[in-house]
Amino acid sequence: MIHFEMLKKEDLGLYTDRIFAIMAENMSAYVKSEAGTEAGKAIWAAETAEALSCRSRRLVLIKADGEIIGFFLYDVRERALVIEDMQIAPEWQGKSNIFWMLFNFISPELPETLLHIRAKTKKKNAKADGVIRHLGMSVVGETEASYLYEGKFSDFLRWFNRK
Repeated sequence: MIHFEMLKKEDLGLYTDRIFAIMAENMSAYVKSEAGTEAGKAIWAAETAEALSCRSRRLVLIKADGEIIGFFLYDVRERALVIEDMQIAPEWQGKSNIFWMLFNFISPELPETLLHIRAKTKKKNAKADGVIRHLGMSVVGETEASYLYEGKFSDFLRWFNRK
């Protein structure tokens, strides 16, 4: 059974190893770097703790049968839902309508004034690109390594409510 839990920001350290392991496994498929090393974990943990110090940022733990199978880091700013990171363990990707259930979980927390949905992904991550485009976003900018996406929140809601 899949369920969601809003992370208490002060508890991040309790879950760092598992969350990082999921992220490192996913990233190893398209980025050869120190992503899976202890040094990489320390950098990630420090950056994530700093990101969560912003009051509006939230991290949702995604669990199945009590085990963490993923996480979702998001923010609400400038009248946009900003997807900062979403990682699902490979064996759970594309199963059980996780994103639909996740949005159902966070939607009561979202303001009704949202106009946009935004995301960013590495250029090498074709799977994430496909998911983001499926949610109705398109590329609006890029850096050397990443694409920046944006879509109308109303279009996203239509996708969400089609179920």
